[in-house]
Amino acid sequence: MGEPTESTVGGVPGTAMPTRTPLADVTNADDGYQVDVEFPGMKGKDIDVEVSGQELVVSGEIKERGHKVILRRGTRHTGRSEYRMRLPGEVNTEGVKAQMSDGVLTVTVSTTEAAKPVTS
Repeated sequence: MGEPTESTVGGVPGTAMPTRTPLADVTNADDGYQVDVEFPGMKGKDIDVEVSGQELVVSGEIKERGHKVILRRGTRHTGRSEYRMRLPGEVNTEGVKAQMSDGVLTVTVSTTEAAKPVTS
């Protein structure tokens, strides 16, 4: 099994919309990968998880909040966040699971039988 390759380049292909790349941890095991992606302030229903071939894309958007008074200082992130990575080897696109807890989305991606290491 090779190493996963992540993209930290912001931007949605085909648009001029800038994005933020969220922090993530990637763990691999004999049966696949676990990717923990930080999406503080987002709900699970606002996050999309896509696996196409060997590419995993996790994205979401925090809408700008309407303020009834003048905002003097704003440092909280609003807008699109996107995390992309290329998984080494074939993955089971039907076996992708995602669960949100405390602002962290945990995505589990299983590898296909052909991509699993052979043990003797």
